[in-house]
Amino acid sequence: MDLAVTKLVADVAKIASVLAMQVAANDEQAANGHRFKLMDAAHIFTPLPPIEYVIEGVLPRGGLAILGGYSSSGKSWLALDAALSIATGSKWLGRFATQLGTATILDKESGEYESRRRLQRLYRAKGLETAEAPKLELCCFPDTHFGDPNFERRVRELANGRSLLLFDTLAAFSPGVDENAAAMGEGLNKLQVIAKDTNCAILVVAHEKKLGVHGTEIDERERLRGSSAIIGAIDSAFSVQYRKGVPLRISQIKARGGTAIPDFTATIIDLLGGTAVVTGEVPSQQETIEDRFEGLCRRIHAIIAKKPECSGRHVRAVAGARNTDVAAALERLLEDGRIVNLGTERNPRFRSKAQES
Repeated sequence: MDLAVTKLVADVAKIASVLAMQVAANDEQAANGHRFKLMDAAHIFTPLPPIEYVIEGVLPRGGLAILGGYSSSGKSWLALDAALSIATGSKWLGRFATQLGTATILDKESGEYESRRRLQRLYRAKGLETAEAPKLELCCFPDTHFGDPNFERRVRELANGRSLLLFDTLAAFSPGVDENAAAMGEGLNKLQVIAKDTNCAILVVAHEKKLGVHGTEIDERERLRGSSAIIGAIDSAFSVQYRKGVPLRISQIKARGGTAIPDFTATIIDLLGGTAVVTGEVPSQQETIEDRFEGLCRRIHAIIAKKPECSGRHVRAVAGARNTDVAAALERLLEDGRIVNLGTERNPRFRSKAQES
């Protein structure tokens, strides 16, 4: 009988404890009826841990980044070099330190032969053939895409324990979606959740719009196709800008949670048996614009010297530049005294100052 009484007392005590907890919870809910989980000031101002990068200063663990550029701009070479650099613990582009880890490439663009050819050439150029085998994996034309009901589950399982997932390209993983449509951001929203939950960095190669017909710039926030939806869904974005005859220019056009790295250049060089990517510095934007504008001024001066007393219409037709740029160049040439206007403001007749007797 004593044992039965003891057990009954213990059970009553447990029930009372549970009821007390429930009452306390109800009281807290009544006092905080909105049910938002709020952090207090002590938690907010607790020192944050340092950011852990897979590519120093460029790509953090748990981050989602875009590497954009238009067709044949070299963006896939740079992305493959990123995966290979992480898989070998070597510097990306010979410039940015990496954290050694497993890098997995999901390719829907180049195919097995071309992907392997590029990776082999990059690997040989790094001089690492006698080192330990890279922690590198490649899957060409995987049987999934952003709209696949099993996509998120499969990619989440793949991301666990890996340092980098590389998707090439955004458009190829979004079949049936117009590249300029807002729906392009839906798959990226899934990838962002996966990256945060698994602490795996995810890099996606994407297509960009081309520069204007005369090499005029597009607003950097509008370079990516489907840009508004894409920019909103990612943590960081890098743009690879290609112009014939000059090094690639890489610009960080979004940097969530930090300061964008300065622009830099990259040159893809074919060596005997391998392909190297080397980087360099970029002159200031003002110097670049000024040099380009002065080149237009010299070109227009040569046009006028070739055909004295030519009209403004003739200059615009031959210069191969926007009318506003031509007008600005003519104004500078007049101010500098390199040309003179023998006509009127409405009907100008330009002559090189050097041709005046």
